[in-house]
Amino acid sequence: MLKVLKFMEKINWPSLAGRGKKWLLPTVAAIIFILAALIAGNALAFFETSYLDRFYPNTKIGSIDLSGLTKNQAFDLLNKISEDVSRQSIQVKYSSDSGDQIILLDQFSNPDSASNYLDYDVYRTVYDNFNVGRTGNWLKRLADQWLLWQGYRPAKAVLKLDKDYVRKTIAVQLSDSDLKAVDAAPRINCLNGNCQVDISSEKSGQSFNYDQALGEWEKNLELFRNSPIELEKIILNPTIKKAEAEVLIGRLSDFLLSSSTPEFHYQDKSWRINKTDLAKVIKFESGRSNIYLSVDEANFSQWFRDNIGQEIDIPAQNATVKISGGRVASLSAHKSGQAADFQQAFLDFKTKVINYDFNDLNFELKVVSTEPEVMTENINDLGIKEILGIGESSFAGSPTNRRKNIKNGSNRLNGLLIKPDEEFSLVKTLLPVDASTGYFPELVIKGNKTVPEYGGGLCQIGTTVFRAALSSGLPILERQNHSYSVTYYLEGGLPGVDATIYDPKPDLRFKNDTGGYILIQSYIVGDKLYFEFWGNKDGRTVIRTKPRTWGLKSPPPTKIVESTDLAPGQKKCTETAHKGISAAFDYIVDYPDGRTATTTFTSVYKPWQEVCLVGVTAAATSTTEADVAPVDNP
Repeated sequence: MLKVLKFMEKINWPSLAGRGKKWLLPTVAAIIFILAALIAGNALAFFETSYLDRFYPNTKIGSIDLSGLTKNQAFDLLNKISEDVSRQSIQVKYSSDSGDQIILLDQFSNPDSASNYLDYDVYRTVYDNFNVGRTGNWLKRLADQWLLWQGYRPAKAVLKLDKDYVRKTIAVQLSDSDLKAVDAAPRINCLNGNCQVDISSEKSGQSFNYDQALGEWEKNLELFRNSPIELEKIILNPTIKKAEAEVLIGRLSDFLLSSSTPEFHYQDKSWRINKTDLAKVIKFESGRSNIYLSVDEANFSQWFRDNIGQEIDIPAQNATVKISGGRVASLSAHKSGQAADFQQAFLDFKTKVINYDFNDLNFELKVVSTEPEVMTENINDLGIKEILGIGESSFAGSPTNRRKNIKNGSNRLNGLLIKPDEEFSLVKTLLPVDASTGYFPELVIKGNKTVPEYGGGLCQIGTTVFRAALSSGLPILERQNHSYSVTYYLEGGLPGVDATIYDPKPDLRFKNDTGGYILIQSYIVGDKLYFEFWGNKDGRTVIRTKPRTWGLKSPPPTKIVESTDLAPGQKKCTETAHKGISAAFDYIVDYPDGRTATTTFTSVYKPWQEVCLVGVTAAATSTTEADVAPVDNP
């Protein structure tokens, strides 16, 4: 500015005027423009300098004003607010026949079955919103700053919300009010081969606008507001009505009164659907313009498995190898299998029923051979030579059912082969998690109800497999830490190297990028679980730093939940108190081709209160008990 003023002093204004008036006006305008540009430039430079390491004005997340704060100040503020919001109960409002109702859902309290339904990423929230108006060319930066100033670029939090999990939990509470519509259906009673046909009446159902309500709730959470989830009732109308289906009674009677019933043949064997079973597999189906007889696929599949499948189906078996003491201890040959072609049988049978073709109901079954993925002849080509990595964890202090589930889960993984380039999913591998696969239940608190849930302890599997994958230098595709720091998953006394799993999410997924097969071997020694990954090393090296921790916080007071699932006066604590803490470690893999992959795994563990069930004769609302001695997690 000083240089411009000196330049103006040197200008011979009379001389310019003498040259003609036509030079005067453009010259003055140019000078004014230069002065304005310099003033604006200096003002902009002053503004940018003032907010070099601070949030721009009008940066707001809901009612939270970040204007002028440094990134560290914003992080401290938002970290506290996010913890407060995450700790709040979920309030659900809905209408019933008895009027407006409110239910409260607390954070779910079983470490081995609960999902982190809400996680704020405060780091990302601060980073993303701080960079508004700081990226792109100068024109874009100015435009973004102006939009921010005018309120057209509202900030919001970055979060991960498991709406499906929350929806299922709400549905548990509303199970008496959430009713499916029931279509009119054939009602067939057969006694000694004689069948009477009738049609049951349709029934309307009701549900709630879960998707819309949870979507609105998520928008509020993005502004750090845990507003109530307001559900509106939706009437569900049946698609098939009795009045429309009555025209099919005659055809259905003809079918059931006919002398022939469906019969399936394979070689010298045959299976006939008796009329009692036939009554279960026939249903009404609605087309574009009419209602017709059809076949219920689920019921027919059940009959098919129980009768035909049990006699024909033989599952294929992979060739397997067991390694002990660093050597191949045993080798079993592969076995081919066979299976009756259910889909073809279902299509043939359904086509006959839809076309009311009841004259010939004999069906020839097609049986297909099935081959295993790993054949005996290529077992030596799997590239399994040495240990790639080992995962270890302790489950000392676990109750009986948890120990049984850990043993069952580890047995299901023992001997498993992971193909080259396969993206391994631990949840999919362990499913189904129920009594049929050897798992045991434990009581879990969901909302204010206690329900038995299978598979408590499988997060011990998730954590140990995660550590084995890290030790082997494999790319981790998906991993979620637990809601809070659990004693079972400490490593060297420190948190941060754990992985929670729950169907369908969160999952533990990693990729086998070794170029060969990976063999999983599992075993238990005392209170310790081990997973070994065997394969062929390709020269990669792995560095995993010791977890660094910060932000230690005290837990809330004990929570008492009254339950009718226990004898009156009996007390069972499902959760011990845990302090909140954050942890992070670096995972560095150096590949033989010179590449380096670095990942930082950050875990935020919430302070967690002790939760205890107390048996009562009638369920009541939860209360808080401040002075209760900690009890080990069952």
